[in-house]
Amino acid sequence: MTEKSFFLHKIHFLFFAAILPFLVFCISCKNEAVFTVTGTDSLQLDFAINFSGDFAAELSSLTGESSDKQIFLLPEDIKSIMENAGIKVLSSKTEKDGTIKTKGEIPAVSKHFLSSINAIHLEKNKFSVTLGPNQFCSLYEKLSEEAQGYFDLLMIPSLNDEELSAQEYKALLASVYGEKLAESFFSEKFTLTINGKNSVSKKIQISLGELFTLKDSKNWQVEW
Repeated sequence: MTEKSFFLHKIHFLFFAAILPFLVFCISCKNEAVFTVTGTDSLQLDFAINFSGDFAAELSSLTGESSDKQIFLLPEDIKSIMENAGIKVLSSKTEKDGTIKTKGEIPAVSKHFLSSINAIHLEKNKFSVTLGPNQFCSLYEKLSEEAQGYFDLLMIPSLNDEELSAQEYKALLASVYGEKLAESFFSEKFTLTINGKNSVSKKIQISLGELFTLKDSKNWQVEW
């Protein structure tokens, strides 16, 4: 990546801090990825994201831009990422408070790319989501060259065939983006909600620092 390209990509670092929609990339109580079982082989994905607080403020300071205009992320960006992951996007819009809400669907889960990499799995009475190094690498290979460039800026250990502890990864981010931005990014939460049938539901939160330093895949599931 050239120095100029690196600078341009760095401006969009905040966006790709939460890029894996199955992964996808959901931060704090206002931001969430919700998988809902809608049929024997179909899912709905509701993705809401609002970049605010310390992370947005620190990135704004780095780029010299105002964080109150939602300049780092547009509905079209989220739509593009979801479509790259093979998800049919039904709508994507920005709410008054700056939250971008995107709705998508996966009409044939068993044949979907995310199923082929074991990121999602739907059975007659069970649905599960799995995240870890294998899923991250498979998604990375599926993305466009530009999107891969954004992922490179996150320096996710598994994408470089490395294993780092959470603190080692945090130190790596700090060495490139500074202590404040690394701390703000590292403390953000990934929130995943999975809804099965018969009102069965589960919500999980994991810090981005922990998520990106997983040595083995983590699995969450609901049964009904």
